[in-house]
Amino acid sequence: MYTQQEALPSYPPQYYLNNYNYQNNGTDARKNKEASAENGLAAVRTDAENAVKQYEPDIEEPQDFSKSKAVIDDLDARAAAEAEEKKNSKQKRVVALTDEYIKSLENYLNNPNDEIRLMASKEILTRLDEDKDRYNDAALNALLNKMLQDPSKLIRVAALSAFASQLASGNDYTITLLHNIQQNPSADKEDVLQAADILLKMSAGTEVKNIPNPAVKETPDNDEGQKQ
Repeated sequence: MYTQQEALPSYPPQYYLNNYNYQNNGTDARKNKEASAENGLAAVRTDAENAVKQYEPDIEEPQDFSKSKAVIDDLDARAAAEAEEKKNSKQKRVVALTDEYIKSLENYLNNPNDEIRLMASKEILTRLDEDKDRYNDAALNALLNKMLQDPSKLIRVAALSAFASQLASGNDYTITLLHNIQQNPSADKEDVLQAADILLKMSAGTEVKNIPNPAVKETPDNDEGQKQ
């Protein structure tokens, strides 16, 4: 015959849940502390690694300085050429061919007074003579073409002389005007001959060539051949 075991006391579910948390509270806390410590160490390591990377010098790739050297050499060559040109030349003050100045010359050539037009003609020839680089200047060549059509023989001769001496290049309209002079039965014989001479020169054309300046005598060094 057996005796009935005494029944265990009955507790609500919350009791067992709280009792479990109480028993494991110390273990969980230790685990959380250990995890926090590990996370802290990891964060410190990361910050240290970032700091090291920040101050690590960047390894520069080898650069190609050949292009830079070529540019520098070109600049040096230009500077040397400019210095040589300046050495073999001298400064000269010339009149600037501004739009206002060209317009004034044109207005003078339109004046009914022969003396005023002749004044402008002389001015145009002077501008061409003072700077030979104005040989192809479009504005001055246009004014010379206007002079070729002037009723005054003196002004026409001035224009013809400018083309004949190759102070100006002329253009297609210049060739047309010169042919008109040749075909004009009332034109002066001298004008016809000079027009033919200019047309011949214009048909040949011109080119620019570098002609060396006369040799400059070099003085010997002071240390050589100098008697004490």
